[in-house]
Amino acid sequence: MRSVILFFSILCAAQAETKITEKIPGDEKDTSVFIQKKTGVKLENDFEIQSGEEEIEGEPTAGTKAARAKWTTACNDWKKEFRENNKENSIIQLSCGSAKMETDGAGSGEYTYRSTGKFKVKVRVRDTAK
Repeated sequence: MRSVILFFSILCAAQAETKITEKIPGDEKDTSVFIQKKTGVKLENDFEIQSGEEEIEGEPTAGTKAARAKWTTACNDWKKEFRENNKENSIIQLSCGSAKMETDGAGSGEYTYRSTGKFKVKVRVRDTAK
């Protein structure tokens, strides 16, 4: 009995790869299922997370309230366009960020709000249909 166990242990250790093939009866043709065990195999992802940043800027306008309203409009337009361009992808994060006020520096009284918009999108990188 001890020699049978030792032989089976040596046989299992010698095989680095296991293959199992089984025929399954089908309606029109026979279908084969092939299962293979390997070490160090890297799986390919069907999806990838992509992220990025874009600058969002409102139009220069006299008055801080009006300038802030222009930035809000620019932010909403950016989000709308981003959603339209990514209908096939899943949007994970879409943020305009915090608006910061800037003056033109020439003393004209025009203000501009700017921010950095950030996004994360789940994008299909491999087609699963063959």
